[in-house]
Amino acid sequence: MPELPLEFVEQMKTSLGTDYPRFEAALNRPAPVSIRYNPSKLAVDFPPSGEKIPWTEYGYYLQERPKFTYDPLFHGGMYYVQEASSMLVEAAFRQTMPSADGIKVLDMCAAPGGKSTLLASLLGNGSLLVANEVIKSRYHILRENLSKWGWPNIVSTSSKPESLGGLEGLFDFVLVDAPCSGEGLFRKMPAACDHWSPENVALCANRQQSILEHATRCVKPGGILVFSTCTYNELENDGSANFIIERGNFGKVDIETTHFPGLTPTRLGYQCYPHKVEGEGFYMAVFRKENQSFPGKGKKKKKGGKSLKTFKKENIKNVLPFLQKQGAELTFFQGREDEIRAIPTNIFDGVPQLMNQLPFIEAGVSLGLLKNRKFIPSHELAISNLIANEFPCVQLSTPEAIKYLKRENIHNNEWPKGWTLVHHQHLNLGWIKPLGNRSNNYYPKEWRIRN
Repeated sequence: MPELPLEFVEQMKTSLGTDYPRFEAALNRPAPVSIRYNPSKLAVDFPPSGEKIPWTEYGYYLQERPKFTYDPLFHGGMYYVQEASSMLVEAAFRQTMPSADGIKVLDMCAAPGGKSTLLASLLGNGSLLVANEVIKSRYHILRENLSKWGWPNIVSTSSKPESLGGLEGLFDFVLVDAPCSGEGLFRKMPAACDHWSPENVALCANRQQSILEHATRCVKPGGILVFSTCTYNELENDGSANFIIERGNFGKVDIETTHFPGLTPTRLGYQCYPHKVEGEGFYMAVFRKENQSFPGKGKKKKKGGKSLKTFKKENIKNVLPFLQKQGAELTFFQGREDEIRAIPTNIFDGVPQLMNQLPFIEAGVSLGLLKNRKFIPSHELAISNLIANEFPCVQLSTPEAIKYLKRENIHNNEWPKGWTLVHHQHLNLGWIKPLGNRSNNYYPKEWRIRN
């Protein structure tokens, strides 16, 4: 650890009292390593034999940190490398939502995608997840991780909070994992110490409250708002959470923590400290909307606007053999230019409303391009849960899979010709196209392993 900022040390000594030496000692120990597996992609003997994280069904600690970059299962979306404390959001969802079916969920500050993929794993039939990231460079990371997770009931967007606030009363569950000063990351990211200051803490708190003002509008009556940060201080945590209470139409919700050892209750939420839990600094508060009165004025909903061009199945016959059940439960629509996308039919009706309110969205799964009736499948389709199980495939060993993920040339004369799925331990990694004495590697250039 580099030297902690003096003002931060004084802040934590005031907060923790005689417990501060234990806290400081924890920051000088290696951070725990944890992963959360994808329940729809358990194709091999997984999860590992590590200790289970108490507040999540899918999370495990690892005894040591492997080289995730060289694990094909990581690239195929079988698991997500996520900090253990932040998985506490799962407990908030499970304890507050009577049903996971037919609901709408918003992750308002979603990149890089850890909590979005977690929420996607919890949703049931007919449910929709909207994952938003306002910063364009971070949005691309979010979209990559959502694609690897493979679930078709997700809409991703890069929209400002005020645009989302126009979706008034739409969502059953809203998560605001707000930008913060990052005090809880000092152990994993020591460079964060250099950017910390009391002034930055105050700036972050103001930004959080601006986001929360719009987030409160998105929650339907009776719905849940979860506010979280990866920091410790009062101003950004209970202070910003109190802003939700001051809106006048939200009440605090307590979650059952009996089986979550080390979790520290605060005035309005719950705090994870690295000397009390096997995880990093994390804060979470949970609220329920009590009525539909909104102080102030929200952004008005747009009328008219964009429309979706949908496809009848008889017009995309070349696409259907790539899909489970020939796409029986999907609605097909046009994305960019010749792109065909698909989303479950039972949630499609909500997509036009989102398109009319938000400046940019990507809904469902990109299936590929249809040019002159010739279908070129996308990588996103190959690693999604929509791909047909019986589609031709080739099994690769770990060294072969790494070569494929580096986008190097691999070929076997016995492979079937044409579009073929690349498998590693029965997990889809992408497309290859054998052509006689050579094969074309279609793994995305921007995703390839570079070292």
